[in-house]
Amino acid sequence: MRKMRITTRHGSIDIPNIDPRPPQPNDAIGLAVDTLRTMPLNGLRYLPQEGGSGWYIWGGDEMLQRADFFSPVQVRYLGDYVAGLQPFLDLPPGFRFLTDNRGRQKVWFDGSLLDV
Repeated sequence: MRKMRITTRHGSIDIPNIDPRPPQPNDAIGLAVDTLRTMPLNGLRYLPQEGGSGWYIWGGDEMLQRADFFSPVQVRYLGDYVAGLQPFLDLPPGFRFLTDNRGRQKVWFDGSLLDV
């Protein structure tokens, strides 16, 4: 049985029946830079559009619906803004993650992300 393993400094998560779908280094992420010091860190992945990874990442409990909330950042530079999220980026479209600096890690599938 195939499975994907996400390994971070807080441990590993095994997700059965999926194949990794890593974005390309030049693909863009929507990154809410001003929120990244607020826990938890959240990520969700829509179907990628041309030049984009489909990923949106923010800190805090709420993703704000403001046009300036996210800034485009290339995947290769994510580590310059926040450490430890790179392993989650291999999740395919339709997945979400939540993590914090106390070891909480959660990954789940949200099919509504594929309908956008």
